[in-house]
Amino acid sequence: MLHIYKASAGSGKTYTLTLEYIKLLLGYRDEEGHYRIYRKSDSAHRRILAVTFTNKATEEMKHRIVAQLDLLAHHTGRSPYLGELTWLFGCGPEQVQATAADTLYVLLHDFSYFNISTIDRFFQQVLRNFTREVGLQGSFEVEMDNDFVTASAIDRMYSDLSDDDQKGLLNWLVHYAEERIESGNWWSLGNRADRKDDLRELAGELSKENYKLFRESILAQIKDKTVLDRYLREMRRVKSEYESLLRELGETGREVLDRHGVAAESFKGKSNSWAFYFDKLAGGKFDPPTATFRGNVDNGDNWFVKSSRPGCFDALYAELNPVMQTIVDAFGEPYVRYNTAVQSSKYIYALGILVDIDRRIEEYEREHNVLLLSDTAGILNEVINENDAPFIYEKIGTRVNHFMIDEFQDTSNLQWGNFAPLIGESLSHDYTDLIVGDVKQSIYRWRNSDWSLLNEGVQSRFRPSQYEERTMDTNYRSCARIVKFNNRIFGQAAERLQQGLESEVAESALVDGSFEVKVRKAYADIAQRVCDSNLARGGRVSVTMWEADTRDDFCEEALARIPDLLRDLQDRGYSPGDITFLTRTAREGTLLVDLLLRLNEENSDPRYRFDVISSESLLIKNSPVIGLLVGILRYIQNPSDELNRVMAVYEYNRQRAAGRDETAAILTYFERRGDVGQHLDDDFMRFVESVRKEPLYEMCERIIARFAQVDGERGERVYIQAFQDYVLEYCRTHTADLASFLAWWDDNEDKLSVTTPQEQDAMRVMTIHKSKGLEFKVVIIPFCNWKLDHRTDKTNFIWCRTQGEPFSQIPVLPLRYGSRLAQTYYATEYFDEKMHAYIDNLNVAYVAFTRAGEELHIFAPAQKNRGKRESVGSISALLNEILFPDGGDGGDLHYEEGSDWRAEVRPTAEPTTPTVISGPYRSIEPGNRLHLRLQGKGVFGEGHDRAYGTLMHRILSEVETLDRLDETVESFVQTGELSAAEAAETLEKLEAWLGDERVRSWFLPGAKVWSEREILQADGSFYRPDRVVETPDEVVVIDYKFGAVERSSYKKQVRTYMQLIGEMGYARVSGFIWYLSLGKIEAVE
Repeated sequence: MLHIYKASAGSGKTYTLTLEYIKLLLGYRDEEGHYRIYRKSDSAHRRILAVTFTNKATEEMKHRIVAQLDLLAHHTGRSPYLGELTWLFGCGPEQVQATAADTLYVLLHDFSYFNISTIDRFFQQVLRNFTREVGLQGSFEVEMDNDFVTASAIDRMYSDLSDDDQKGLLNWLVHYAEERIESGNWWSLGNRADRKDDLRELAGELSKENYKLFRESILAQIKDKTVLDRYLREMRRVKSEYESLLRELGETGREVLDRHGVAAESFKGKSNSWAFYFDKLAGGKFDPPTATFRGNVDNGDNWFVKSSRPGCFDALYAELNPVMQTIVDAFGEPYVRYNTAVQSSKYIYALGILVDIDRRIEEYEREHNVLLLSDTAGILNEVINENDAPFIYEKIGTRVNHFMIDEFQDTSNLQWGNFAPLIGESLSHDYTDLIVGDVKQSIYRWRNSDWSLLNEGVQSRFRPSQYEERTMDTNYRSCARIVKFNNRIFGQAAERLQQGLESEVAESALVDGSFEVKVRKAYADIAQRVCDSNLARGGRVSVTMWEADTRDDFCEEALARIPDLLRDLQDRGYSPGDITFLTRTAREGTLLVDLLLRLNEENSDPRYRFDVISSESLLIKNSPVIGLLVGILRYIQNPSDELNRVMAVYEYNRQRAAGRDETAAILTYFERRGDVGQHLDDDFMRFVESVRKEPLYEMCERIIARFAQVDGERGERVYIQAFQDYVLEYCRTHTADLASFLAWWDDNEDKLSVTTPQEQDAMRVMTIHKSKGLEFKVVIIPFCNWKLDHRTDKTNFIWCRTQGEPFSQIPVLPLRYGSRLAQTYYATEYFDEKMHAYIDNLNVAYVAFTRAGEELHIFAPAQKNRGKRESVGSISALLNEILFPDGGDGGDLHYEEGSDWRAEVRPTAEPTTPTVISGPYRSIEPGNRLHLRLQGKGVFGEGHDRAYGTLMHRILSEVETLDRLDETVESFVQTGELSAAEAAETLEKLEAWLGDERVRSWFLPGAKVWSEREILQADGSFYRPDRVVETPDEVVVIDYKFGAVERSSYKKQVRTYMQLIGEMGYARVSGFIWYLSLGKIEAVE
């Protein structure tokens, strides 16, 4: 049976999920449908797959299940699940305790099969078993950073624009930029560090499932770049023919009036008469005719007042009325066709640019053997649809009997398409599966989530007998007044939006008859009961609204009101850690953090505290030490760039100043900007040169060791550790050169922060999206003013299927969302997107309002002209209409319930884990670190000749001169590749070999030496001689051989080396094969 739980906010979803998982762990259903408890663990965790959508949620679920099993096993009476489990399994607490203890033991000792995973990770695991079927190399890596790959593809596209075969692409870019500018949007052809690069925003469309659905046909069709030009010519033809028709009709109407000597102002309305419409059409203004104009068709008696009716009226009417009728008819189907052509042509070049970026991303994936995380669901969808479930389980080596999907409202159609066959297989064997979600908390549609799957998609996939739905309608989180407030607000808001959209759709004859407005359906289960324990806890709700001329004025006033609210909350018993601010955007969060930091700095009253934590306040880029580190890295990467020099001087001297005047060095720099050595001492310059050739991570370690030795009180070590963690992860997944890392840093520095400590007693500031799944005692929403529809200052594309000739020549088009689409063949898609935008933004408000446990405070702008009711276009307008239907007296509008509520005094909870203070950050030189033994074991002795030769080859390649022999061998001990005894044996052999007078000259100081240096060929191939020594007289090529066999092919190889070096311009080149094990050196002629 598939259990579908529709769990509203605070309804105990987490409790239910944990209970259902533990039920499957501890027992089973027999053939008669009765639950039976296992007498001994059956390793049921191996056959259960629970998926969530974030790594954090995954870890929390694992921790919760293990913690509850531990309670059942060791503190059985304290478990909240004991009663339900004993009733379900029909056994006593002792049996539950014994089975739980055994299950916990097995689970902890088989933890790698504890299958709680993110949905993407599960897809990756399955996909790795189908690499051959999908054409991937088995060693492929999943690239998590889509933005990085996209930026790399766009960089490559920019660099290719000068090529002759890219002129078409250049034209597309120019036309796209012109269209953006004409539409009133910004256009930025930026670099990687420019977060407003318009193409990077556009490239986000590649991850949309509507594009992926038609991707193959689009790529095939637009392979020929002239397709778009032909399509655009067709759209312009439709547009031109229609405009010519209207101009002719306007001129015809004007000619009729002139021929009869009747002026346009002679008609009713005089200077505003409908007859002036002919002039507008003739002049190229193609607005639809007014209701007055339409009303005068076939209604000649209404054209003139009786006293001014001309004698030629009958003849005038006979000629002009048919023209008027033709004009009205032209604004029927032909006008829709015209508008469709206009909208279809506007962003046709965007499609071409997208296809080009898509192809370059494909090239990047092939070159680097990576697969974008966003592509896994689509590729796996093809695999699963082509194979049945038993074959898939056979390939992945395990079988899943039970599926549990959390936050199902965030699932996309492709993701559900991958799970549905597997769940169908489970149901066919009568296993239990679980889906949990809440349509009202679907706020990730930009990640392709589709809440309609929870409402109707799952049900349409299976028979009614295979699933059951349950609405969890009791709120255990919030106090009574908050629950009732949210019931009222969102119940009425959904109804108003439903009626408003239905009215708009009814006025359009272009919307498909099967289209349904579903706002009411999405909020069908909005009404929640208050749990018994919260009935007596009223809580507090406060909504304050005021008029403001601009958005900035409103924000400024909201910030001014916050200090008094915070003092009132603390006067009534709340501590800073009880208070959370929720914002719609990160920019609003930054305003709040700046305010709280200033209040904290200026505060002198011990009764109040304004400590704050947010991801914005914990960005590692804000750390002075990280600023120093990045400044030095930039200087190392490009010391000739003056900005890099200035930053290095500033950061270096600021660190040295230790509280003294930090700006003096900058002023001095510009006075003597030509000589960097005046500002960065010789010691610094020598250090820079010494680390320039280090690998990225070691380079950072050495800079930290040199410049970032800070004490614990400054709290910088956590930022250093976080920075190095990011560097290490970057090195693992990307090309670890300095320039690429700095480009990646520029892209991501605004997203990299230190993990917020949950137990700290400080106010929190976070976006509403980040608050999902959390709860707080007091929630303040200071800027409750976002629109319900899409923002007009951003280009929101919707992917529309084309229909009818000539539009269907391209199957799907990206069109800019806007009300003009309502007058096209894409009207259904427009209203569907508008409905989803309304639900999305209403859901954001729902998530925000339902985080509050005890108090909810909202600031919102009031509607102006309250006597004249405005359209409901924003959350604040909805609040205004629902809470204040009669308006107000011009001042603040204030709604409040529970003004006498005070914070409840609760015992302080003991910390569950001890607080550990980390020590100072220690940077260890690479040569002094503890290393695992890698290749040394088994190299010496019989049967390991190849490994021995490889290792000795590497050692010799590291020997620059005879006097560094000991140092070179010791470095291999440090890396664990040689033991101390093996090192002594190796050193003895090396001293004997290099003591030969014939080779001593190859290892003397002063000669220029290249070891294992590649010689690149024109065809891309290369050769790598073991050692090349350049002396004033000649160049010597040496090839090492450790085997006991001499081969003629070795001479041919050395001759090739000699020929290549000779072609470089060296007159005298000699070559030798050195058989070290045989003690023989053979000259090559």
